[in-house]
Amino acid sequence: MPKDELSTLREFMLALQQEQAPLASVRSLEDRAAFIRNECQRIKATWSGLLLSRAKDYMIKRYVWFQQQNLLELADQVFRITQKESAKDDPPRQSSVFLLEKLLELNNFLISYFPLYFNQNSKIPEASMVTAKERMCSEAKQLDELLDGTTLDVNLKQCIRYYLLPIVKMNSALKVTYRSCDYLIQLTESFNIIIPFKEAKLFNELVSEALYHLNFNQSAFFQWHQERIKQRISVWLSSAERFNALMEELSQVQIFPLKMTVSFDPDIPPINLLIERWLREEIRKEAVVDPFLSEKYVKMPLTLSVPHLGLMIRLLYDQDFFAVKNASHVLRFFSRHFSSKKQDHISPESLRKSYYTDDQFVAAVVRDLLIKMLKRINELFFPEEKK
Repeated sequence: MPKDELSTLREFMLALQQEQAPLASVRSLEDRAAFIRNECQRIKATWSGLLLSRAKDYMIKRYVWFQQQNLLELADQVFRITQKESAKDDPPRQSSVFLLEKLLELNNFLISYFPLYFNQNSKIPEASMVTAKERMCSEAKQLDELLDGTTLDVNLKQCIRYYLLPIVKMNSALKVTYRSCDYLIQLTESFNIIIPFKEAKLFNELVSEALYHLNFNQSAFFQWHQERIKQRISVWLSSAERFNALMEELSQVQIFPLKMTVSFDPDIPPINLLIERWLREEIRKEAVVDPFLSEKYVKMPLTLSVPHLGLMIRLLYDQDFFAVKNASHVLRFFSRHFSSKKQDHISPESLRKSYYTDDQFVAAVVRDLLIKMLKRINELFFPEEKK
């Protein structure tokens, strides 16, 4: 089990409750403040050292979650002490207030220095809970008011309000998590950018793309997408036309950037996966109607191996060959639509490793291929340069 770096501060808190100093040298208010300050500096230095260590990611995550949980419990205990009736100038209470302030600073330190390992599903400390709820309620009300003055599709607007209503009418006993608070802030920031274009013809698309980018995996939003796609393909009479339209939608889903670090509901699959699964089922239905269409669904075979393909993709990406500025989505697209020299199925993980390869043997093969391509261009278009 990881070491509890907060044990000394916890003992200090218990001593305050008993109105006893944990050490003889910290009897005065100034000495107690200095003791708390020094101990917090020690903890920060210990945590900072972890960033420079060779510890594996899963070990750092486990350590940070452990410290975060202990910090949360201690901060909540100290907060309850500060809420008890006592004179404001009461020394134990003053020390508790100062301790709480420093504990919240430690919490902010964890958030700032360990954003990839911080447990976003953890609740916010009780000392910050009221402020967080008030901010969320205010943000939700403002966003709801902004929707009134737009020409946004009624059903899409309803999806957003399904999300905002519980926040506006939030129960006082409900515990807010970092994830839920951060998600609303990001959503509001996105809408503040979009709202100036509320009169534009493509306003619905701008809003739906913003929600999609933020992984708004709400069931109502997913259903809205289904209805939108169904309405689009309903104008086509033949299976071939519907099939092509569905394949186009699938391509858009696979390449459009999505923030995997956030979500409306972390317990539900990402919105791109929900839509993709449904689209694939619809595509299969059309292929049953017209068996010839199933041939279009076969992956394109390549003569390159996975390592060579990964490096080629990297070279193309570095030269801005793709309009999408997201390497993960490009790699995912290739893994779904192409098969390699030796593998019918290319996993995104293996392609990602090949993308970042430093193998000179792989690079040599790709370089030879590029040289051959360059020679071919010269033969076709610049034959006079050879003379």
